[in-house]
Amino acid sequence: MSLVTWLLSTVAFIILKILGLISWSWWWLLVPLFGPLVLAILSVGTVALCTIFIFNTSKPQRP
Repeated sequence: MSLVTWLLSTVAFIILKILGLISWSWWWLLVPLFGPLVLAILSVGTVALCTIFIFNTSKPQRP
């Protein structure tokens, strides 16, 4: 599915929601728009936390 098709279908569903023809939650309508961004932020945050944890626990102990 191309980006244009995905965007047009999302806009079409939003219009159907505004016209009252579908009763889906706004969350489900907007997930395709914000889902990838949230997933990317969570992924970067997870990698950052794992990196911090690894560097803080792997310090050599001084005699």
